[in-house]
Amino acid sequence: MTGKQLDQERFEKLITELIEKNSEYYDALDGFRWWSDDQSYRTIYYYLTYIINFLIATGKCVADLKLDDWTRYAAKQRKFSSSNQIAKYSAVKRFAEYLEASKRNEENFMARAKRPKFVETKEQIDKREQKVLSPIEIQKVIKDIEYGIGNHRKLWFQEEYKSRDMAIVLLFLSTGIRASALQNLNIDDVDLEEGVITVTDKGDKVNEHNLPETTILILEKWLIKREELLKQKNREFEQALFISNQRKRMNYLTINNVVCKYCSNVTGRHITPHVLRATYGTTLYNKTHDIEFVRQQMNHNSIETTKRYIRGNGKENRKKAADIMGSIIDRGTARTENLFESILDDEDENGIIEDEE
Repeated sequence: MTGKQLDQERFEKLITELIEKNSEYYDALDGFRWWSDDQSYRTIYYYLTYIINFLIATGKCVADLKLDDWTRYAAKQRKFSSSNQIAKYSAVKRFAEYLEASKRNEENFMARAKRPKFVETKEQIDKREQKVLSPIEIQKVIKDIEYGIGNHRKLWFQEEYKSRDMAIVLLFLSTGIRASALQNLNIDDVDLEEGVITVTDKGDKVNEHNLPETTILILEKWLIKREELLKQKNREFEQALFISNQRKRMNYLTINNVVCKYCSNVTGRHITPHVLRATYGTTLYNKTHDIEFVRQQMNHNSIETTKRYIRGNGKENRKKAADIMGSIIDRGTARTENLFESILDDEDENGIIEDEE
């Protein structure tokens, strides 16, 4: 079974449990589940979570829901981040579309609802800016994986899985793929001769990524080591590209632990695969200053999403704006000073200015 199938199976079970637990809304929730089959099971699960919270807060049956119910609910959500508010809005909006389409509600009560604006606090911006890895930090992380960190027992285990851990970190940095996509990679998705990996991402989008030579070499080493490890446990049938010490497909937590162990050791900050994705986007933008190019490489539908991944861009643009205006002001100030000095000289020569005694 592939990583994607395991992920779907897990969330399908969670969805069923969630709907059955909220039996008073069973028909509407179950209908919405199947109506949303163009979404991933993961997305449907989180949509249902937000929808159920909304329904419980209103205390109404689905046929009686009105725009005012959402408006009052949304007002109470303002204490949460704008990203959280937007996610809840998207879930309830889609649910309202389903209720109208299925004739469970006479109108789409969310048709005129206002989408929350994306706003970040200074604390959120500062926190986000600090998490991207600098080129020097990236080199230190690679060095830590190469030589290992910790006591002798940890060093022994790291040596066994060094090529795997290096391949994981380099793939994140080389391609900017999401952790869920990396988790689902199979050996058949890697073409080392062409230097390409095929990635199935959110919404079943299939994308190809070219790999740098170093990443290809590390993957070659890992595939040799992987085969050796699987033979030890008679699990040669395993298709997952990245396996745990149990010789099974790595889950998100184990992948996250690998990244955090090495990257946080270097930076002193909590670093996740998502931060490496932001590092990828930021580095590409800093080298090219082409936001559309970065959007394409990160496979974003909206360029606004890409902008949120680029760290330090706001500070750089603010400095650039200050430099541009500063150069104009400086030239104007220089002329004013010269003019003022010439006036003073003329007045002094004509005896207009008298020394105070």
